[in-house]
Amino acid sequence: MLVFAHPNLLWALGLLAIPILLHLLNRRRPDALIFPTIRFLQHAQLPQKGHKHLQDALLLLLRLLAFAAMLLLLAGPRWQRPPQKQTTQSRRRAIFLLDCSASMNGWNHRNNALQLLEQSLHSLDSSWETAAIAFAANAITASEPSYNSHDTLSFLQKAPQTCTTARPAEAISHALALLDGASDARLYIASDFQRSDWLGITRVIPETIFLHLLPCSKPPEQNLGIAAARATPLPGNRLRTIIAIRNYGNQEAHTTLTVTIGSQIQTAPLTIPPLSQMRTSFAFQDAPELHFAHAQIQPDDFPLDNSFPFALRTSQLPKALILQNSFSDEALAAADFTSAAMARPKNAIADGFNVESTTTDLLPKSLQEFHVFFLLGTIHELPQDALAQIAKRVAEGATLFVTPGNQAALSLKRLQEQNLLEAHAAGLAVAQRHTPFGVGEILPSSSLATLFPSNADLFLFPIFRYVRLTPVPPTQTILTSLDHSPLLLEKPHGRGKVFFFAFDFSLDFSALPLTTSFLPLLRELSHTSVPEDFGVKRLLCGTPLLDAQNNPVDTKSPRAFLLDGWPVEVTPPPSESTTEHLPTEDLHVALTGQTATSSSALPPQRDIPLAKPLAVIALLAVLAALFLRSR
Repeated sequence: MLVFAHPNLLWALGLLAIPILLHLLNRRRPDALIFPTIRFLQHAQLPQKGHKHLQDALLLLLRLLAFAAMLLLLAGPRWQRPPQKQTTQSRRRAIFLLDCSASMNGWNHRNNALQLLEQSLHSLDSSWETAAIAFAANAITASEPSYNSHDTLSFLQKAPQTCTTARPAEAISHALALLDGASDARLYIASDFQRSDWLGITRVIPETIFLHLLPCSKPPEQNLGIAAARATPLPGNRLRTIIAIRNYGNQEAHTTLTVTIGSQIQTAPLTIPPLSQMRTSFAFQDAPELHFAHAQIQPDDFPLDNSFPFALRTSQLPKALILQNSFSDEALAAADFTSAAMARPKNAIADGFNVESTTTDLLPKSLQEFHVFFLLGTIHELPQDALAQIAKRVAEGATLFVTPGNQAALSLKRLQEQNLLEAHAAGLAVAQRHTPFGVGEILPSSSLATLFPSNADLFLFPIFRYVRLTPVPPTQTILTSLDHSPLLLEKPHGRGKVFFFAFDFSLDFSALPLTTSFLPLLRELSHTSVPEDFGVKRLLCGTPLLDAQNNPVDTKSPRAFLLDGWPVEVTPPPSESTTEHLPTEDLHVALTGQTATSSSALPPQRDIPLAKPLAVIALLAVLAALFLRSR
């Protein structure tokens, strides 16, 4: 069937009658007049008039053909094939895909998606066979193809909502298998088209399948979520919780954070800059009978990441190694202070470290099992191979603390030899009797900046002496004295970090080991050395898990529980909280290699454009007319 994009232009074809009428009017024979003066002249042989009339008629037809071809070209003609009759080998089939991933829980995405799919279903007549697929991490469920659209709609409405990420590639592959062999194939996908889910899927849908992308709503601009939560012990049988809040939107956001441990509840108002993360800490009294706590922020349009259950205990402790240089009273005191800070207090609810303390001549056979190393003035005595092993462990993610001892320059040299630190020592600064040194400020970008308020005793304890240090980049100063001298240096090494203090952990150097800040200072600097899943099973929603009897454990939704004595945290995927979404126009090109067409248009394989043939006909008619006219 011939159809036109602009059928109104076809009325101009009536203008073709005008040159035809003029040609017919010009064919009337003239009247013969006899002149007496030439009547005796002999007649000459003239060409026959019939040949001239034939040439004129042909020229007229060529001009009419060129004019008609140009008019039809402007009208936008195309040949539309009639629908094929249904046979066992030829059928019309449409597949409807519904995104059931975690991000569809918010912003009313699911309801909008169901409405769009319902409208698309109703736009098809009874000759269409339909089926549906609900997908998230996998192609969850699929309905059988049916000519009853109500069955397909009912399946979509009952599709389970999940807390997992989406893997649309698997669902699309399933849909293409169902569309294989269909003479008329359509694929409808309703999703929020979150960038993290759809990025990287290219050229998977052939040209023979007509693709409809149905964005369920306008991409959201704002979302706050709890990204992480953990607990560390404090002196006096107390507990500190550290909660990380992420602003996924591009605008500043405000919320209230609430942390609950048993009957203890603490809150804090927060203002979080766009596309950034903020950490907030609370101090609680010990609650030894509890294993878990709960963090909550104010509900927003995506509630799944507004709450976060987390463990207060772990099933095992990471290991820390303290190397002291002698059994002098000063060395023993430094080792005792460090061990007390890093070990789990008795009956404490939060985790600590399994601490081993020894001297450089009694090293453990293997250093691979330790996560944190303390070289308390002993690095210059450490054997070369042992220091190389520690450097390797730091590169793998361990944390190394070094104090200067009585040979600071030699200690720094040993660190430089292993590329662990770049700094120079310039003597010892000794305070006057009544005017000790003190801590001045913390590097704002350091993790310590959010841990210690301005009134913390970290800024109050006296420092009696320290080594004057000069860091060389990439080594940086994260803690300074009141006179802006470096007190604590930091340098990344592989996946781990190295920290060098300007003073020892003994009372001859400072009163830091007696403060309540000593424990959180060491714990905060060393917590990154412990893998996220160490002592606690941290799983994303939907991750398969079996108990000791090989029975499946429910991990469909966020929760925290004990499994065979092991604490387990189940959290939603952080990628589902993002507000970044792909434009459907770009995604359509990525999936098919073609730009999207109108949702009401027929599949491209049913239309044959006629613009090129008409243009060729018009050009040939004009050239032929010019040739005849020139003769």
